[in-house]
Amino acid sequence: MRKIVFAFILILTPAVFGQGVELPDFVITGVQQVDLPVMEKARPEIISTVSKEFFTPAYSPEEFSLSTISEPELPKVIYFDRALSYSGFVKGGFGGFTIPVGEVFASKSFDNVDLAVNAWGRNEKEFVENADNNLLGVRFDSDFFISTHSSFLPGLQISLEGGYLRESFNLYGSPTPTFNRKKVSGFVSFDIKNTLDNKIKYGSKFTGSASNLNHNNIGESIFGNETFVKYKLLNILLSAEGFLEKQSLQNNLSQIDNYTYYGGEGSAKIKLSDIMDVEGGLRFSKQDGNYLFAPFGIVNIYFSKFLTLRGQYKPFTDFLTMREILDRNRYIILSQIDNVFEIYKHYVSAVLKYQYQKYYEINVGVGYSSIDNYLYFNDPAKDGSFDLFTIDEVKKLELFGSALFHLGPFGWFYGDAIYQKLEYDKFQSIPYQPGVKSSFIYGYPFPFGLELRSQLDLIYGIYADTNKNEKLPMHLNLSAGAAFNLFDSFKIKIDLQNLLNRDNNILRNYQQKPLDVIFGIDYSW
Repeated sequence: MRKIVFAFILILTPAVFGQGVELPDFVITGVQQVDLPVMEKARPEIISTVSKEFFTPAYSPEEFSLSTISEPELPKVIYFDRALSYSGFVKGGFGGFTIPVGEVFASKSFDNVDLAVNAWGRNEKEFVENADNNLLGVRFDSDFFISTHSSFLPGLQISLEGGYLRESFNLYGSPTPTFNRKKVSGFVSFDIKNTLDNKIKYGSKFTGSASNLNHNNIGESIFGNETFVKYKLLNILLSAEGFLEKQSLQNNLSQIDNYTYYGGEGSAKIKLSDIMDVEGGLRFSKQDGNYLFAPFGIVNIYFSKFLTLRGQYKPFTDFLTMREILDRNRYIILSQIDNVFEIYKHYVSAVLKYQYQKYYEINVGVGYSSIDNYLYFNDPAKDGSFDLFTIDEVKKLELFGSALFHLGPFGWFYGDAIYQKLEYDKFQSIPYQPGVKSSFIYGYPFPFGLELRSQLDLIYGIYADTNKNEKLPMHLNLSAGAAFNLFDSFKIKIDLQNLLNRDNNILRNYQQKPLDVIFGIDYSW
């Protein structure tokens, strides 16, 4: 009984907490956004992630939409359990504005092969005029392993992945509210790597993607490669990495067809003692006339097997393609900007991490960046028409923390909060960049078959102009859900989205969905 009371208290806590504390989320530019993991960029990792990239539908509050400080093993991330010969599920539902939503997953494991396929779809009716939208996606994954006991390339892993996504939505908050934007994207990747040997580790990943917009039939294709090799020489770990990304465009407004982004880094890592290691090297990246060439250094201090402090100075660049720009704001007006080469010419961070095996993890840290060619968007006409802009000499300070508690006697909990301050001499504020961002999710499974969960997302401190004349109201979205096992493999579910029925509006003129109640079923085998 005490566990039941405790769980209900925690389920209600986010709603109470949100009444008196103003914490925001990140720049959510399209609530129906789905990421295609086309290419992992060469950028610093604040904390190494433990989740595998897997783009999935974004309709349920059980999904974890936090920042990328540290990614937990999420409920919807697929991991192959090699003890299971076969697994799969079918999910479906409908609600006041969501008719229908569904997902299918199936996997098969052989001795040295894992196969999986995932498909989903969602259709939402208009909650304000012309705000209806829908998406359909499919993805497959395959992994082949050479036995660690083989005499030929033991431990080699070969992966082949691919996916397709179609989205349709209206620019309902713009001067042309009935304009329907259709995005079609697909990708494929081939990855071969071997990290078994303690002496040498290597790998190479080839990626290709294509996307198309119905606006003048604008098309984009991306080809990429990432290759790495690590070699241990006595007490020194030598590493070399290289990457290449080629962007090809069709019918774009600038009439420039091709761009190339490439670079690499080399480093040496030395273990100074049982509690400390250091790494230093050089990093280079280039795109047309823009480039970065900079040294970097990393220090890791291991206070115990659970507690680690990581400090680093590691400048980097980010090449934002047209697809990635649209991911940041799906409602932008297309312009002659085909891509953006952001240069983090200085990046410093320190992170203190406590992790107890696979049960829970707590992180706190600070980061500082100096950025050139920083991408932002604004609607000077104040009519929901968002244009793209870039500026130099942006200073960014971040304070962040996260707590990840996987399933235990009191349920599971994931949460993070980030405070950020961006400064630019000519602006009082950079539009649509929040001051604080936060998200919390909690769930508890009862022994009699009932599972409850809740999620709270908050956004605060977003200005819609450069002079701080217009500040958007706090975004607060509380969701809750329940599932009940009728028998071993069959559940009935209910999701309550935007439970407080707030008029959340994180972009001018683009209101998000009000209260929606979704009933569904979940059958697994």
